Amino acid sequence: MNATAENLARQGRLIEAGWTELEQTMPPSSYAWKNDMRTAYFAGAQHVFQSMVAAARGNKDVQLSEIKQELQDFMNEHVLRNAPVAGSA
Repeated sequence: MNATAENLARQGRLIEAGWTELEQTMPPSSYAWKNDMRTAYFAGAQHVFQSMVAAARGNKDVQLSEIKQELQDFMNEHVLRNAPVAGSA
């Protein structure tokens, strides 16, 4: 976790902290659409939160392990697609 994310997490702003972590993996050319991405990120966080509340209330259609796996799969794919490449070809 970067220093900005750590500070935000201490303030109880966990979703914003996660956004700053994800934002660091985006290419520099993404500046024009970062605000739209942030909006989508928070909308997704809201959806996941509602799903987690449903699971906590006993909704058998919502499995936290499936949410965890889906998010991990996304992050793995995103990092592979957008991580800086070392060296030159």
